Amino acid sequence: MGNVLEELTDIEFEYYSRQIALDEIGYSGQVQLKNSKACVLGCGGLGVPTMLKLTAMGVGHLRIVDRDIISISDLHRQYLYDFESIGKPKVEVASEKLRRLNPNIEVEPIAEPIMKRNIEEIVDGVNVVLDGLDSMETRYLINRACLNLGVPYIFAGVIRTIANASTIIPRKTPCLECLFPGFVDSSMPKCSLVGVHPAAIGVISSVQVSEAVRILTGRTPKLAGKILLFDLEDLSFEKIDVTKQEGCAVCSSQRAQLTDMPERYFEEECARDGRRTFVLTPRVRVDVDLDRLVEMLEGKGMKVRFKGKLGVSFIYSDFLAASLLKSGTMIVQAAPTRDPGASGDETIALYKLVMVDWLGYPPEIVPSM
Repeated sequence: MGNVLEELTDIEFEYYSRQIALDEIGYSGQVQLKNSKACVLGCGGLGVPTMLKLTAMGVGHLRIVDRDIISISDLHRQYLYDFESIGKPKVEVASEKLRRLNPNIEVEPIAEPIMKRNIEEIVDGVNVVLDGLDSMETRYLINRACLNLGVPYIFAGVIRTIANASTIIPRKTPCLECLFPGFVDSSMPKCSLVGVHPAAIGVISSVQVSEAVRILTGRTPKLAGKILLFDLEDLSFEKIDVTKQEGCAVCSSQRAQLTDMPERYFEEECARDGRRTFVLTPRVRVDVDLDRLVEMLEGKGMKVRFKGKLGVSFIYSDFLAASLLKSGTMIVQAAPTRDPGASGDETIALYKLVMVDWLGYPPEIVPSM
């Protein structure tokens, strides 16, 4: 937030009047929200209600980041989307709907995976980062970037009916790796297998937003140096004081050797719509010309299901359907096959065909299994 704050317009004053009436926000707090920037990482189950609240409350600049497309299994909890959204990039649909909800704010969509090569660029320039992810390894990257840049980071996670949250203030509170060191994504439960209750998501999202608003309006967050544990099943809430860990590789004065996070360019995710799902990321950052891609697809007689500013979805064959984001990330859904290895091989072959043979990128960008 700059030194000279932009005041509210008459329309904004009316829009936010019910929260301006709160002693905890008031007119000056609303002006601070208008002149602030927040970043929501992940536009799924947790990111959706968080984005909606921040948008409606008038955070002036909202940066949203996600690499995925919308599936039917998302809709029971990701209620920013609908049946017409299926197959489209989450950030593209989200940004359009959020702007319609509140045209007074700026929404900045980024359709990229969060990786070591881009995380500091994603986080740089915002006043607070909110966690809407389901990967601890990616969260570690965020934790490190926020520490380096001095940006507050509000961690949250939900699985089944259980949720937790903590507010991490660089150089003042324990960092994420003090709280949860050494987690590996492959050993973590996934909501596609054990489930997640939408109401639990709603509760912990509200806590995140409350903490963000406190930070953005100059008030002390309640979860700095604490972890909140919540269980919807018995409606229990517990706050636990936490302290920095001596020898933490990230934030202690006596740092141990920092472990690099793995960079995954080829991943298989949980099946969607009865199809195996793969995500391929280019080994270097690219900016795909989507208009040119659509011309090529239509010229080859392929069905383009969706063409937007940030992604294109198309049917390649009876076996493969794909979505290519402007960042070069491709999400491929493969029909069931008797040969488990064939789906991965065909997916990489499709990525090479589109990116190298059609669009002219060097073969070195193609990921391997």
